Amino acid sequence: MPTVSLQMISSFACLRKYAAQGGSRRVAIVVAEDEIALTAARDALQLGIASPVLIGDPEKIRDVARSIGFNLAGVTLLEALSADAAAQIATNMASRGEVDILLKGHLRTDQLLHAVLDKSAGLRTGRLLSDVLLYEDTLAGSRRLVAITDGGLNVAPTTWACVESLAKLRSSGRSRSITRCCVRPRKPRKSPRLSREPRIAWSLRTSSLEIFSARP
Repeated sequence: MPTVSLQMISSFACLRKYAAQGGSRRVAIVVAEDEIALTAARDALQLGIASPVLIGDPEKIRDVARSIGFNLAGVTLLEALSADAAAQIATNMASRGEVDILLKGHLRTDQLLHAVLDKSAGLRTGRLLSDVLLYEDTLAGSRRLVAITDGGLNVAPTTWACVESLAKLRSSGRSRSITRCCVRPRKPRKSPRLSREPRIAWSLRTSSLEIFSARP
């Protein structure tokens, strides 16, 4: 298989090939009796980029896996009696270095985040927690990957929260795979403090995060 570099990544297909070069990662799926999560686990396992650990109700997990043709032979199943218990098991495994990635299954986001942000779990870094949405865009006439941060965790970010989110985005994209990023802090009507925040556009270069324009 030809080597895929970061500069060549312009689609999910390229991203999957790049991920395959880095080997398999251990992924804990929290409350794994979820068709979407199990389908992703099945496909990632077949591609050799993930080794899933399924946490939840084993019988329900087997039923869903059977319905999508997912052979669970050799896949680790861990029983959890509730969503909160599953989240606790997964975060403890992450804290001990037994898994590399947590994937949300059939539970609420706040249930997973409650366990992740618990200080006793040892996963907090002191930095801003943010999310990244990645999707393929073809409206410009060519296929490209577009990343959006932050779409839900920081609903009213300050300017410097945007700086932190972009710095993390650059880190996750290894900088060279992202050529340009534009962000404007939101301005909710009921937040006078945020209404005074400047509107800032940011340029994401290969070696630095640079403000290229700002206006009040």
